[in-house]
Amino acid sequence: MAKNPKPTMEEIITRTVAATRLSCVRETQDVFKATERRLYAYPVLQAKIKDDEETLEELACHGMQERSKSITRFIKSGVRLEPDEIKEAVMLDLRATIDGDKYEISRIEKAMAQIADDEY
Repeated sequence: MAKNPKPTMEEIITRTVAATRLSCVRETQDVFKATERRLYAYPVLQAKIKDDEETLEELACHGMQERSKSITRFIKSGVRLEPDEIKEAVMLDLRATIDGDKYEISRIEKAMAQIADDEY
């Protein structure tokens, strides 16, 4: 049974360079795909913010539905929360979601502003 000879330094460098080139190509493609996903999500995020703000306003004015699916994660076994505490927690969570979506939109808009004058 013949042993595999150890690779030479030149072979190791050649393999490393090839692997790095392949990695760079993949990274470029991943960045492109992520940018594309963000741009497609832009109008969806705008509509979602509007819907979430309307939901927040309805919660503030009319309170919560008794069997809302959004409150189940705020109710733990053995812990009894008052309806007002649950409402406040849901509203706080919704505000955080809205702020996160607004932040994402602002990042997209800043990036688009940088290339607005580019003819391509």
